[in-house]
Amino acid sequence: PDSYDQGIANNLRKAIVVHCNKDSLPPLPMKWFILEMQITRLATQGVLSLSRCLGLAQRLGIDELGLETVLLHLVKYNLFLWYKNVPELRDIVISDPQVILKVITDLVQCKHNLNVLGDPGIKGIWRSKFKNHAIVSRDFLAHDH
Repeated sequence: PDSYDQGIANNLRKAIVVHCNKDSLPPLPMKWFILEMQITRLATQGVLSLSRCLGLAQRLGIDELGLETVLLHLVKYNLFLWYKNVPELRDIVISDPQVILKVITDLVQCKHNLNVLGDPGIKGIWRSKFKNHAIVSRDFLAHDH
């Protein structure tokens, strides 16, 4: 980009920071802002794989360590969820926390319905209803994250 484009980008970044996040966020480097927008746009059902995020980052000249820095920054300000230290969730980035609420709501509703109906076939229902959402261990669910 030439100096004119850079000027427009800087003005856009300043306007976004001033009007959307008055005192809560420091200015983001433009590449970080673009990456955050791309992840949000491409996240199917609010979730994107870490490898896909890395591909997007590399197109912007951000390496793997840089991506980790960006994600940790976005997590710090509650823009994304990324559980780096949880093996079952490390490979996904959640751009819409509503996804987690939906899966938990579905799980509770399913369990409630099974208890009411006395249906012993939870494995089949679990696999058909939740297999595309997430896999978490009982140990993970027991911990306060």
